[in-house]
Amino acid sequence: MNTKISHRDGTDPSVTAEEAEALTGKKGKEIKLLKKQLQDEQKKKEEAEKALEELMAKNMEEHASGVEVREHEDSDYEEDKTGSVIVHEVGRNGNYIYLRNTLSEDQQMGEWNLEMQINDTEPITYTFPKTFKLKADKIITIAVPGYGSLQYPTDLIWRELKSWTPGDKLKFTLTSNKGEIKSTQLIVSGR
Repeated sequence: MNTKISHRDGTDPSVTAEEAEALTGKKGKEIKLLKKQLQDEQKKKEEAEKALEELMAKNMEEHASGVEVREHEDSDYEEDKTGSVIVHEVGRNGNYIYLRNTLSEDQQMGEWNLEMQINDTEPITYTFPKTFKLKADKIITIAVPGYGSLQYPTDLIWRELKSWTPGDKLKFTLTSNKGEIKSTQLIVSGR
């Protein structure tokens, strides 16, 4: 039995109920296929991000001994000098942070956290890779994605790093993977 569907105005659209149901089923299959493709792409993205993190950690281990000491930008520092790893320098335009190991021995920093607060905003946290080690008396760069690709090799990428401007007050707290506060610093970004 072919039941015809009519428009509200009574005109004949020449589509039966069975044909309408078949068209709806076809669209449903297309939607399911597109959802599956989206899930596959999201899984590929997650796998690529994980592979990138592993590659960056491996690259960091291979190149950590070659990290060069760079000149300070003009910033005012108030810091707790008891920490063995300190914020050595911050970029004037909020693109990077240099951390320095002030000890004469390597510092294992796997899964340590670096918390940063700009003025009175909500703090953000960077967690170091599980195998991260900062060599004795060396500097490591933590930067926004894309920074340093033309000037210096960047050692660590902090995707959520928020930029700051000259004169902003930056508070850094470095905490070990056991929850011990290793250093706290208040830095006024250079003008």
